Amino acid sequence: MAASDAALRTVFKEQIEKLKIKRLVDDVDPEAISGLDQIPDIYLCRKYPIDRDSVMNVVIELKRPMHKLDVEDLDQVDNYAFTVSKVARFDPDRTKWSFILVGSELSPKLQNRVRTKNLPRGVAFQGERYDILVKAWNEIIRDNQVRLEFLQNSLEFAVQDDSAGMAYLAKKYAELLPQVVGAKTA
Repeated sequence: MAASDAALRTVFKEQIEKLKIKRLVDDVDPEAISGLDQIPDIYLCRKYPIDRDSVMNVVIELKRPMHKLDVEDLDQVDNYAFTVSKVARFDPDRTKWSFILVGSELSPKLQNRVRTKNLPRGVAFQGERYDILVKAWNEIIRDNQVRLEFLQNSLEFAVQDDSAGMAYLAKKYAELLPQVVGAKTA
């Protein structure tokens, strides 16, 4: 499920309907929670393939290219996270959230806040129900280029001439293999 520029209230209603989440606490009405009219830029959601009741949610706040990310921007994303944590309809054991602030550059004050010894680089907060990350575009591109190169290198496979091995398999399993395989190795 994905949404762009939709209020959190709308996103939650769609999530409950489309994903048919079974484990909900029905004693809280999302209409009664303040802050659900906030509008993040991008919202993504998926159920985990193994445990169909578990859901991963990602809320992304994008800032314009000329804007230098500052603590106020992090506070905006923190407000999204705080609002979500107040919605008790989602089972905290089965619903995880990641809030990501993305921009071109981080102010020195924000860099100090997100580059601590206790947390991985770019992680502003890490809790049981949600994480808050702050990333510059160049970090995202660099990290994904490294992943792409690793994947490409892992998938490289040079086929070598192994006619002796093919001849052995053709001889041992002649009754199971088509004659074409046996003919190529003979």
